[in-house]
Amino acid sequence: SDASVTYKLLHCPTFGKSGCRRDTPGQYLASDPRGGRAVMIASTEKRKLVYVLNRDSGGNITIASPLEAHRPRTVVFDLVGVDNGFDNPIFASLEVQYPEYEDAVLAERKKKKEKEDHDKMEVKGGRDVELGQHGDGYTKQLAYYELDLGLNHVSRRWATSTIRSACCLAAIPGGLDGPSGVLVGGEDYIEYLREGMTLPPSSNGESKVTPKRLICAIPRRELHPKSKGVLITTISVLRQKKGKFFALAQSELGDVYKVSLQMSKEDKTVVTHMTICLLDTLPVGNGLNISKLALLFVPAEFGDHGLYQFDAIDIEDSAVKF
Repeated sequence: SDASVTYKLLHCPTFGKSGCRRDTPGQYLASDPRGGRAVMIASTEKRKLVYVLNRDSGGNITIASPLEAHRPRTVVFDLVGVDNGFDNPIFASLEVQYPEYEDAVLAERKKKKEKEDHDKMEVKGGRDVELGQHGDGYTKQLAYYELDLGLNHVSRRWATSTIRSACCLAAIPGGLDGPSGVLVGGEDYIEYLREGMTLPPSSNGESKVTPKRLICAIPRRELHPKSKGVLITTISVLRQKKGKFFALAQSELGDVYKVSLQMSKEDKTVVTHMTICLLDTLPVGNGLNISKLALLFVPAEFGDHGLYQFDAIDIEDSAVKF
């Protein structure tokens, strides 16, 4: 009966004993979409742990010792489990690694300090570039971490650069249900990426390489300042029947967009077009939870949470395709 349903504690590891620090795992949690074969727990910086889940002869869930996938001096912005069928579990991480830049800054400061009289530090040729400023040499990357179930080992399988303002991820169905890959949300744009994609052409149009990755601009409000961008803060994907799916994305202004991907007729694993159109405007939420009963739950960032019901979702007729 429903009254007898209770939660049972299976595993309770200790990650840190001095509070929630930036290198304490737990800030990000992602599971394998195919049956929950593994779970990755990551901290804001450096540490990533992967737990392999199994079942014993009695059908009870067992958790193995964690596998480390640490990467020093790496700041994580988001983490999701990639749907690649029943192959080895893969986790996608949106991250920035900063060792080369930090070492260069420290070396430059040391060099300047040696030239001074130890009374006043002067910067020649302009001021130092602050962390996070444009032109500081940072590259935000989307990285794939693969769990080899045979070798019981985690490795960094693939990585590619993405838009600098990227801050959220959403996994696209894979295997027989879709093309796999992830949607990357950033400022003014949503990008579709999957393993093996090439970089987009240069802005001057001189590149002769046909791009395979898709970057689509989001609709903007008419009175919104052109000098100020609109940041996508959360993306959620809903699987439908017969391999169909769609995604909902929300901006920092509360605007909710529907994101649709069109696959090639010859190869259903190749995405050829992306469509983004405005659906509605809702209170800004920490996430978008879509159920198969045509319900949308928005855990509001400020104020009361909201539960909404879809009246119509097929609104691509008037949208512009990229």
